[in-house]
Amino acid sequence: MDYSKIPVSEDHFCLVMTSVGEDQQARQIARALLQDKLAACIQIMPVESHYLWKEDIQQDKEYLLLIKARKSDWPAIEALIRRNHSYEIAEILQLDIAAGHAPYLDWMQHVTHRQS
Repeated sequence: MDYSKIPVSEDHFCLVMTSVGEDQQARQIARALLQDKLAACIQIMPVESHYLWKEDIQQDKEYLLLIKARKSDWPAIEALIRRNHSYEIAEILQLDIAAGHAPYLDWMQHVTHRQS
C-alpha cells in the first residue's frame, strides 16, 4: 500500500513509555490503545527495574511498553494508561521522535488515522 498520499511531518510523532507489573495488564493497555487507534505499534518487553520508592531501594520485574503514536494523541494516551494502570504513581513518559524512516512514519500516520 502506498502511504505517501497522507502528508507526514516527523514532529507529529512520539514514543510513549510506561511500565506495569503484570503481563496481562501490559497486553490490556496495548490492546485498548490499538483498538482506539491511539498507537501504531506497541512493543512489550520484560525488564528489571531498580528505583527509589518511599526511601528504600526497590527491584522488581516489570513489563515495559514502547508505544509509537501521534503527539496530538498524548492526552488521550495518558488518560487511557492512567485508567488501566495499577501503580500509585505510574511511569508515563512522552518522548518526541525527531526523525524516522519516512515509509514507517507514513505507515504510522495511516494506521492511526481516525474519522473526525
